[in-house]
Parts: sequence; C-alpha cells; structure tokens
Amino acid sequence: MWVDYNTDDNNAYQTIEIEIDATAENIFYYISTAEGIRQWFPELSFDDEPRPEKLVFTLGDDDWEYMDVLEFSDKKRIIFTWDAGDIQMELDEVDDGRTVLMLKERLPLTFEGIARDFTGWYFQAQNIRKISETGEPEALDQEAFKQQQAAIKEELGL
Repeated sequence: MWVDYNTDDNNAYQTIEIEIDATAENIFYYISTAEGIRQWFPELSFDDEPRPEKLVFTLGDDDWEYMDVLEFSDKKRIIFTWDAGDIQMELDEVDDGRTVLMLKERLPLTFEGIARDFTGWYFQAQNIRKISETGEPEALDQEAFKQQQAAIKEELGL
C-alpha cells in the first residue's frame, strides 16, 4: 500500500494505492452498489441504481446527508462529493485477477477533522481489499486508528 498526503493553499489531499487480489469487476461491485458498499461501510448507500446519482450517508436518528455522484464509469471509476470535498476511486486491473485501487480524497483546509476523515478512508481502503479478497470486512482496530490519525495530523502539519 502506498499513501501520499499533501496540501495546497486551499485543500488537503490523500492518495492511496492498494493492490487487491481480485478482479476490477469484483471490487467495483463493492464500491458501486448499495448492497456491496453496505458490507464494508454500513452507513453508506446509493439512492438509485444501476446508474447512481446520489450517495446517502446515514447519520442516525432519521438523519441523512446526500452526496452527488459526479462520475460513474462501469468497472473503472466512481467520483462523489464528500462533505465540502470529494472522493475518487479508480480501478486498474494489472493482470488477470489483480487490481490496483487508487483512492483520492480532497478536503478544504477549513474542514474540521481532516486527519480523522483521512484516517477513516485509509482504513476503508484496507477494508475494501479485505472484503474483495475474502468476502468479509475488516474489523477496525481503534488503537491503530488513533496512531494513524496522529501520524496524518503530523504529516499535514495540522
């Protein structure tokens, strides 16, 4: 897994590349369908399929936040808004049965909790790999989460 963090005058960026022992088609199911995404991120769902235009984030207590799907390319890429930023997931099948997932996240520097959000997606990228390879999601290690969040905060100078 390769990870890069950087900033410019207005935004913070996270880029993750992770190799997955699964086909792009298999992985795309987990990142582009309501049934697939709920298995590794239960609070997320798509509002409409098969060509989703909205992603729904359930906040609890009958409260939802809607994000726009900006691009949806079959078995290749999905881009959606994420609060005031955006997330892009792109798949590149490197050979028969192995695929690289590139996850890019952009958040404005005014966003509170950049390090926490980046850490969440850092672990979700690993979760996508685990569920794509085994059919089972990864359990979140809270201590590892805290350590990674501190490292990201330091890396970005937040």
